[in-house]
Order: sequence, then structure tokens, then C-alpha cells
Amino acid sequence: MIDSTTLLIILVTTFAASLISIRIGVSVAIIEIVLGMLLGNAAGIESGDHEWLLFLAALGSVVLTFLAGAEIDPSVASGARPLG
Repeated sequence: MIDSTTLLIILVTTFAASLISIRIGVSVAIIEIVLGMLLGNAAGIESGDHEWLLFLAALGSVVLTFLAGAEIDPSVASGARPLG
């Protein structure tokens, strides 16, 4: 069963990460990773205790990889000069 307190902490942290990233002008993924590391250590939230948290961690890594790929400029990637 989902622990509602843990879920509320994660949702509030995610919302705060969005506001911080807008204020600083940095990607929200970077802020979420940093806040997640800090919150996990400070609040003692361990992913091994919650099966659904492991699923969210895996889903987050897939989304982060997708977002990194979406930010690549295709014209720069295809216009690479051959070596030599």
C-alpha cells in the first residue's frame, strides 16, 4: 500500500523543484535529482521499502533519458564532419 505521507513529500518536492528551476533557469531534471538525493538522506526515504518508489525511479530514468535525447539539435548531430 502507498504511504500517503511519503507520497505527499514527493509531490511537494516535485512542485518545489519546478518553481526552483524556473527561478534559477536550470533544467528541472537536475533540480529534481539534487532534491531527491537531499530528501532521501534527510527524511530517510529508502526506495527498498516501497515497491512503487522503485517503479517511479525506473520510470524517471527513462523519462530523463528521453528528455536528454529531445534536447539534441538534429542539425548539429547530422552535420558532423568526418575525422581525418
